[in-house]
Amino acid sequence: MRLTLILLTLIALAPVLYAQGPLLDRLRVHSTGPVTITIPLADAPEGSVFRAPDGSWKSLPVTHEGGRATFSLPEEASGNTTVILRVPDSLNLNDADDPSIVRLEVDGAEVAVAPEVDLGNPKAAPSAVKVVVEDASNPVDGEAAAVSLNGVPLSREQVRVLPLPDNPRAGVLEISPGDLEPERYTLRLRVPDAAATQHFADLTLRFSTAPLLVDGGFEKLTAEGIPVTLAVSLHAPDDELRDTLVPINTRYKVDEVVDAAWRYAETTKRRVSIEYALIKDINDQAWRADRLAKVLQARGDWGWVHVNLIPLNPTPGSKWTASRPEDEAEFVRRLEKHGVPVTVRDTRGREIDGACGQLAANERNG
Repeated sequence: MRLTLILLTLIALAPVLYAQGPLLDRLRVHSTGPVTITIPLADAPEGSVFRAPDGSWKSLPVTHEGGRATFSLPEEASGNTTVILRVPDSLNLNDADDPSIVRLEVDGAEVAVAPEVDLGNPKAAPSAVKVVVEDASNPVDGEAAAVSLNGVPLSREQVRVLPLPDNPRAGVLEISPGDLEPERYTLRLRVPDAAATQHFADLTLRFSTAPLLVDGGFEKLTAEGIPVTLAVSLHAPDDELRDTLVPINTRYKVDEVVDAAWRYAETTKRRVSIEYALIKDINDQAWRADRLAKVLQARGDWGWVHVNLIPLNPTPGSKWTASRPEDEAEFVRRLEKHGVPVTVRDTRGREIDGACGQLAANERNG
């Protein structure tokens, strides 16, 4: 006698996704052999399929009687498989792509889309964040989105999910973070699509409501004696470009920010890290490396500062991408020529010393 073990998980996607068609009923099945399954199902299934080991979808005969659906999985479905009892016309079973964030707005102002966005210190904490997510093949499951602020999930009252009338494969998330205390915040967003095998769009949005160093905050930080290394998101050595890359630059210009960082380093004798995301043909020109070195060394060359170059991770739908390797190497060479310490963050999360390839010591960013 052969004993077959099964484990079933029934997932019903939100009806709003398929307002113009039937609800998608999806089961994840783990079995050790052929198995016959009967489950409650009010309406008759349509176009039922199961996922074969090679990733293809195969037709699955299902009978429906008395509000119950019965089907038998063959030997080839042993192990882990997915069964879809009702396949809407809008569902693309062969979707293998992640959805994309195609638009980001903060308090009504459009912000360039990237996997990680740093708003710096806005005049006021963001009260409204709008994210438009689109998938090429299937609807976006906004109701299943995970949204958190500093690791704490936001409530449904803080996250509204809206459809886009002219695009059934897109959705809008309107996020209201609420009243925030002076602090550094990280808003994380993960939005799945409504595919048979889900894929995700991810966004990390950072901002601070804490007092700025240029507003006298560095004196307070110094007085408290907290041993932290200051990291400054500079990303451009000139105001013209930084105004477009870092919105707060319209309040505090490059010289003001660098002056405040230098005063902090002079007082604490702790090295400041200048964060610089390299973006192809935007801020990675050799002359900008020369200008960056000039801006930093104008305050002194006693080792008060270190440049951390960050290759930009490309994201679908974004007009920005990582610098060419030869441009990145030339940027590093120019900084080193001027005697500015520099490292390049590896795409795997390490930092590699730009001069000799040795791993740099991790430092805590404050």
